[in-house]
Amino acid sequence: MKCPYCEREMQKGYIPTDNIPAQWLPNEKRQSLFKLKYSKDCKKIVSENTAFGMHAIAYYCGDCGIVLLNEER
Repeated sequence: MKCPYCEREMQKGYIPTDNIPAQWLPNEKRQSLFKLKYSKDCKKIVSENTAFGMHAIAYYCGDCGIVLLNEER
């Protein structure tokens, strides 16, 4: 994947999320990390279920210091 800022190739990796899928919430909708369900205001982040738990695929640009995740659609 190309970085949208510098257009260099990004490094594929992941963000570990334990056993719950990653989700994005607006600041005004903060909730405990220990809740195992999605908030109605969340954007689900695509995750993979592996033998080591779930993780969200993420791309990192070392030049720009940015991490990109995909929303589940």
